[in-house]
Amino acid sequence: MCRIGAHAVVPLLRDEGVAALRDVVSSLDESQRELLALRFGEELRHAEIARLVGLSEANVRQRLSRLQREMKRRLEAAHGAPDHVY
Repeated sequence: MCRIGAHAVVPLLRDEGVAALRDVVSSLDESQRELLALRFGEELRHAEIARLVGLSEANVRQRLSRLQREMKRRLEAAHGAPDHVY
């Protein structure tokens, strides 16, 4: 039986998590990926995103909130709910 220390397993779990997240993001439509990229990649505020994409700030907030919930649902459906939060 091969024994792997916990310190060696954590990076593997992170890699699997990154791959799972990448799969979910790639399954989104272009407008959803754009919102995510602007918010989390470019670190823009909701008002800045709204101006760029031609939506109201409230609509941007709502879409991002729904998108995050949907992504969480998809990740949990594909890989199970996490036992703990890092």
